Amino acid sequence: GGGVWPVADLKDMEGLELGAKNPISMIDGYSFNGAKGYKDTKLALMMLSMILHDRYHKSTGIAFSSIYPGCIAESPLFREKRPWFRKYFPVFMKFVTGGFVGEDEAGQRLFQAVHDPKAKKSGVYWSWNGGPREGRGKEALDKGGQIVGAGGAGGGWDSLFENDPSDKVLNRDLQLKLWKHSCEVTGAEWPLAYQPKSPCPTLKVVSAATSILNSMEDWQRMKNSPNYAAMSRDERLKARQDNELYKEGEAAKRKVELPGLGPVPELALGTFQKKKFSGEEAGQTENQPVFASAAGGSTDTVRRSIKKKKKEKSQAE
Repeated sequence: GGGVWPVADLKDMEGLELGAKNPISMIDGYSFNGAKGYKDTKLALMMLSMILHDRYHKSTGIAFSSIYPGCIAESPLFREKRPWFRKYFPVFMKFVTGGFVGEDEAGQRLFQAVHDPKAKKSGVYWSWNGGPREGRGKEALDKGGQIVGAGGAGGGWDSLFENDPSDKVLNRDLQLKLWKHSCEVTGAEWPLAYQPKSPCPTLKVVSAATSILNSMEDWQRMKNSPNYAAMSRDERLKARQDNELYKEGEAAKRKVELPGLGPVPELALGTFQKKKFSGEEAGQTENQPVFASAAGGSTDTVRRSIKKKKKEKSQAE
């Protein structure tokens, strides 16, 4: 029923972001709609399955997947619907669309998704494909619409296949919002996601040494800024400029020479001092853009400076 009104749509998850407490009754923050709330929950569960797959499958070997077993039209799910709906909806699904699935067969499909080696792949939306409109004739009448297997909704055990999740399920930005706000609302705590580590002893020693060196470097860089975490971005930049190690690094950088070319041109050196280069200085007209390099100067200016050095060296030889 993904394309049937009301359609599942979490929007920006404003209701969940605001805490999902009374009077907020829907993830999207809008007024309550039972059918949409049910579909929104299904969508959120499929998105959660994808997040768990990304975070934990490789490190744990656990398969995280979702399934669509079919329309279980005679379950207590519809107990609060109008009497006429509860009476005729199963008839419609059995004899018209062929989408009806009994509770027993739905349970078998859930069991297959958990047990069948064909379904061991993680991050998958499983469905069954057997032609839901097959067997809608005399067999359906004789069995009261209770057709199991290839004649039922989606097919039998051998018709399991990987279905394509919707764009909403695969929306990475919404997945991350769902994860963040759900953890905030429920207070859930999850283990850190990690990739499997190599058992090689040499790599373990190198990793430990690198961690120690990183800690020492961080301490050296921040020793003059004990309140670094509380600083604004501009204050952090100024603290780094004032740091002795930073100044020493900048001074050493200006002594670097390219083999055969002499000292590195000033414009090719990165710096926190902001410099502006006009179009005329870069050899461009007023209406032409200046493409600045990551080193802090105009790309064309740097190239010309290096060319000039080469020419002077050639003439001197």
